[in-house]
Amino acid sequence: MKKAILSITALLCLSAAYAQNSEGDTGHSSPATRHHIFTYYSMGYANSIYDRMNNSFIHKNYSLSSTLEARYAYFFHANWGVSLGAGLSCFAAKGTMNFDGVILRYDDPDFDHNNLGRYYNLHYKANDLVEQQRIWSLEVPLQGHFEHFFNQKYGIFASLGAKFHLPLWSRSTFPKGELTTKGYEPLTGAWWENEPPRFGKQNTGDVPATAKLRWTVDAIADFGGLLRLSPVHDLYVGVYGSYGFMDVLPKAADKKDFITPEQNRLFHFNALPATNILGEYNKKAKTNGWKTVSEKWNRWQVGIKVGIHIKPAKLGKASRVQSLRDTQKEFYARLPEYMSNTGKTIIIRDTIHVIYVYSAAPDNNTFTPAERESVSALIGIFSNSKILFDLDSDVPRIEDRSFITEAAKILQEGPSLSLIIEGYTCDLGEEAYNRNLATRRAGAIRDLFVAQGVSPAQIQVAAYTANDPQSKINITDDSRKEHRAVIFRIVKR
Repeated sequence: MKKAILSITALLCLSAAYAQNSEGDTGHSSPATRHHIFTYYSMGYANSIYDRMNNSFIHKNYSLSSTLEARYAYFFHANWGVSLGAGLSCFAAKGTMNFDGVILRYDDPDFDHNNLGRYYNLHYKANDLVEQQRIWSLEVPLQGHFEHFFNQKYGIFASLGAKFHLPLWSRSTFPKGELTTKGYEPLTGAWWENEPPRFGKQNTGDVPATAKLRWTVDAIADFGGLLRLSPVHDLYVGVYGSYGFMDVLPKAADKKDFITPEQNRLFHFNALPATNILGEYNKKAKTNGWKTVSEKWNRWQVGIKVGIHIKPAKLGKASRVQSLRDTQKEFYARLPEYMSNTGKTIIIRDTIHVIYVYSAAPDNNTFTPAERESVSALIGIFSNSKILFDLDSDVPRIEDRSFITEAAKILQEGPSLSLIIEGYTCDLGEEAYNRNLATRRAGAIRDLFVAQGVSPAQIQVAAYTANDPQSKINITDDSRKEHRAVIFRIVKR
């Protein structure tokens, strides 16, 4: 029943994600940011049953988990999305065991070959038995995501969700170790250490153990930073954690004794995947006064995750991601159209870049050839530069201010031109406050131009909030971060 419920839940979540995919581009900055492909490699510490045992019984050497996975993510908002993927994981653990015990009234036909009713107590001691395990699993993660870039290069990324853990196969072995056995006969008080010949020290071989594997569902979360490598590639480095809610400890497929009567030697010690080890440990714990442990195991993991986020072109008709060079080429090709369409806004848009080209003046016929050349140069500078602000801030996020220096030089050489700096805000906050904030944002950029030597008489400022028609006309992107901006208009004085 649990399997059916979890399977139905996964199908419903997947259906919802693809249903969102068919609703169009409303509310998203660009078609490219809607569809993501994530590839990850993660590795970290995982708990194992060795953590619970007294060190005098078993010493844990390591307990690690690693996963290689790929996911498809759909972002229904500029910052929020969901993903579904698949991955191959490996859980590996190693422990070294040192313990001893006794089997009372051990019935050995070879010892009592005359049927006299003789028996002995079999004493055994295991020295440095090294156990290694591998459990390979298929994992299907389903997560919600939050992504935010502080500027054009750096951002944060967080995920929360669940994953289905489906074990494929496991292997548990005792590669090497030493077992010492001897017998004590209560009737005579004699110790038998060399007879029968099987008494004494023996080296164990590579003994495999098989197990019945169990599926489970884990809660997973991760958080980290993003570094933009290119318009379509982001590097992710972060930390992750997961916790399984079900008992995932594989159970022994075929219960076997620790020491077989037939050979009087180590044969199968039912270890982690074959896992009667907890039962054996609890027997020892009761004898020595140690704390017994639960024979169920809920796995948890913590570690480091690295990966690449890929933002391909919109799935469907637009299969090509246009480069910035192509966008600039299209911009210059449409420049004559811009110059001849007074009062109109031309938007050159592709999956990555958005260039807004605005009317240069009320009457283009008043421009001299020299002024037209200056205007074209300014348009080229401003159209390829974006100035955004953080929420409730008038400090511009500008990594490279060289474009201001270039534009200031052109304005100084062309005093007949004037620059209108328009400040904008998003829809958060009160109208009066936002109007003042938009003015301060425009003023902050004006101060940068004045500092470069541009005459204050050549610069005007304007302020618009989300309630102004200009906000929707001039900034067509619905995301709030794109409205916390300034844009430029060029007019003749």
